[in-house]
Amino acid sequence: MNQKLIRTIEETGGEVITTPYTDLLKMSLDNVIRRTVYRGEYVTAAQHRLITSCLKLFDDKYYRYFEKYLGPQKTIDPEKPEKNLARFNNITGVPVVTITYDGTNDYKNDVIIPYLQQKAINQNDMDSESLLNLS
Repeated sequence: MNQKLIRTIEETGGEVITTPYTDLLKMSLDNVIRRTVYRGEYVTAAQHRLITSCLKLFDDKYYRYFEKYLGPQKTIDPEKPEKNLARFNNITGVPVVTITYDGTNDYKNDVIIPYLQQKAINQNDMDSESLLNLS
């Protein structure tokens, strides 16, 4: 389904962090409902709102079993992941690429390889500078 994207990233020297599917749904449902209402599809919007309510109900019901291990349940803000990724990039210097597949069969992995190769080049330059400073 993802055209071996994870393998491609790791073979090129990158790391992969995935978003749980339920979190992805939570982040996108409000936007889906808004667009559905805008198109005048009120029954579909009501169905999506019902799905959202059911997800919240199940989350609350089953999360309590894991709360002692995971801590308090966090609210998902669709804007926050992007902000956290930018912050991660600023702190670590590791480039972050957000990828969403469009569902086509077109090969998309080659789009990210230049980002990963640039990271490797920058890392090699930093390693060379460190060695020069030691001598």
